[in-house]
Amino acid sequence: MRRGMREGHWDERALGVYFQLAYLNEETAMKSKRLLERSKQTFWRSYRVQGLGAVVLCIGMCFFLIPSHAAGVKLEDQNKAVARAAFFDFLNHRDFKRFEEIHTKDFVKHYNNSPAENLSEEMRDAKGQFESSSDLTFTENWMIAEGDKVAVCFTAKGTHDGAFQGIPATGKHYELSAMTVWRFVDGKIAEEWVFSNDLELYRLLGLFKEPGSTDH
Repeated sequence: MRRGMREGHWDERALGVYFQLAYLNEETAMKSKRLLERSKQTFWRSYRVQGLGAVVLCIGMCFFLIPSHAAGVKLEDQNKAVARAAFFDFLNHRDFKRFEEIHTKDFVKHYNNSPAENLSEEMRDAKGQFESSSDLTFTENWMIAEGDKVAVCFTAKGTHDGAFQGIPATGKHYELSAMTVWRFVDGKIAEEWVFSNDLELYRLLGLFKEPGSTDH
């Protein structure tokens, strides 16, 4: 009987130990699960923060770069607007005062291979071309702007009804395309390069005879 009691006692203790171990295992499992969930939350929270930081950085860079690019484009558009005004608002309407105002005081002009001219000489030429062709008009073929320069391909149309470089009026009509490149400083024309086929103009005015021509 004692033996049976001892065996029963040990069975109860073994059973108690078993339940205690089972409880500890379950508690350990719950703690592990909670730790894993916290780790996941921490990971995703950190991931979201880093992702948000990257988005904010990208947006900031866009705001930094776009205005710079837009400013460059805006400046080129402004220079093109001045170039168009020079030809079609001022020269075509004989508004020489405003034409002079869009040039810098130290303006320099390069015409083909001729010596450089200053602003006073440019204004003399501008007025002189209308004195030799009272119906002179300019039209735009195309215009390109890059940086501080604007290139304009234009066509001049008119009638040689006045003295031109000491040459009496011929009454002949002419139409000639040429190109000018303007360099701008603070919205004004500071330098100009003009490329024009003067020989073709002389031919159109009858001042130049082609080899073999029988015209008199």
